[in-house]
Amino acid sequence: MKHKDLIVKLKDFKNFELQEDFYFYFKEDIGLEGLGFPYSLDSIVHYIIVPKGFCTDFGSVPQLFQGLISPVGNASKAYVLHDFLCVLAHDGRLSRSNADRIFKEALKQVNVKPLAREILYKAVRLYAFVKGLK
Repeated sequence: MKHKDLIVKLKDFKNFELQEDFYFYFKEDIGLEGLGFPYSLDSIVHYIIVPKGFCTDFGSVPQLFQGLISPVGNASKAYVLHDFLCVLAHDGRLSRSNADRIFKEALKQVNVKPLAREILYKAVRLYAFVKGLK
């Protein structure tokens, strides 16, 4: 199994750079086929690779809500994965709705509580709607 730990370095005031490839593992098939980005799908292991050098701010949670939803912590790995998937969505390599769906599954994978998971998912969907992202 490859790196499933986040190894980052502070790049500037709030952004971090991955120092190693990061592998986000899923326990089950979540429908990664045909999405057009680095992933592995076999009968046992399902994962997405976030490449070394990728920059993230972890969770883009407005400061007003950080008392309720932390921009770091349990969900950090899911936040990094979502940042990466959003870049791929911006490049047209998958839809924003798929990026957000995978994010919701990733939150479940890292044991974010159902209510927080639903709030985070609805927040990213609302953001995508307001910005006109599909």
